[in-house]
Amino acid sequence: MIYQQSSKNRVKKTIRKWYRAVTIGMVVLGNLLCLLPVVCDWYAAYLFPHLSGALARFNGLFPCSVGEWMIVLGILLLIMFLFGWLEALFCRKLRTAMKKFSGFLLDVLLAVLLLLTLNWTMINRCTPIMESNHEFRIAELERLRDTLVVTANQMAKSIEREEDGTVAFHGDVQEEARKAMLGIADSFPQLQGFYPKVKPMMFSDLMSQSRMMGYYFPFSMEANYNNRMYRMNYPSCFCHELSHVKGIMREDEANFLAYLACIRSENPEFQYSGILSVLYYVDNAFYENVGPEYYSTKPQISQQVQIDNQFLTPEAMKDVEKKAVLPSETVKKYSDSFNETTIKMGGVADGMASYDRVTKLLLIYYEDQLKEN
Repeated sequence: MIYQQSSKNRVKKTIRKWYRAVTIGMVVLGNLLCLLPVVCDWYAAYLFPHLSGALARFNGLFPCSVGEWMIVLGILLLIMFLFGWLEALFCRKLRTAMKKFSGFLLDVLLAVLLLLTLNWTMINRCTPIMESNHEFRIAELERLRDTLVVTANQMAKSIEREEDGTVAFHGDVQEEARKAMLGIADSFPQLQGFYPKVKPMMFSDLMSQSRMMGYYFPFSMEANYNNRMYRMNYPSCFCHELSHVKGIMREDEANFLAYLACIRSENPEFQYSGILSVLYYVDNAFYENVGPEYYSTKPQISQQVQIDNQFLTPEAMKDVEKKAVLPSETVKKYSDSFNETTIKMGGVADGMASYDRVTKLLLIYYEDQLKEN
């Protein structure tokens, strides 16, 4: 009996050693291969879709956000680790148990690092979806900006509304988002295939304080959204997060694909949401280049468009602030720091400022459209 138990322990130790060696090796190799965009492109085209599809399907079986619960569990395990070792300093009997617990946490951490490498780091280093050496003139930016403003103002007047003035949604937003993404898969083949549901976040109030509309968990391959935000944001947010699920990790590219998917949709609410999602990026870029005097001579964004483009309704924001544990300024500060760090870790040097680069992608796209026509 003692021999059998000893033999089982040796087998367990051997398996654990191999698991750690292989996992560390794959993490190191994956991060080294990130230096070669051609390898990352091959991985994104041929291996990533199978891995992401399997994970997305499995986690899609759960109605809640698995990634969100993984973070909660991770925090609880960290607290247990810290307090456990603190107590073990005064109780020798606990040290053996804490050593085993520490080994378990190390195995979990290695698994998370491997998933982050495969589902985040390597995909972040792929070749951009669109590039151009063309130096765009102010006139081109002006034309794009004016077109978006005029179109948004017109749609604000014509779109169907509820009695309270909010935009009326027709159909299932989840299904419309999937259809919208598949609708541009002919131009971007990476977007073909299975799409999971976009899941509401349990901590949507905290997301509201951070001014976050959605979040993608690379270790669970889940797209998540803030269910407290104004519903006009849903279409573009869903498409943005689903872009991440398909391996489009750069924020400017996800913004662009969400816009394109929405405006090509047959659903007018999606079309309007797509325009609103990029309107202020382009408008701000134009204002910064021409200054207030010339800007005032151009078509202005209507008051109705400004209302439709809000993040949260005033009532929802008051409710969030009422239940808040921490001040929103503090939450947003640390949230921005975290997002800045994670985006830069993915290989994007300008961090959160990369969201603004959707303006250049729009200029490239419309330049190509003009050439084709």
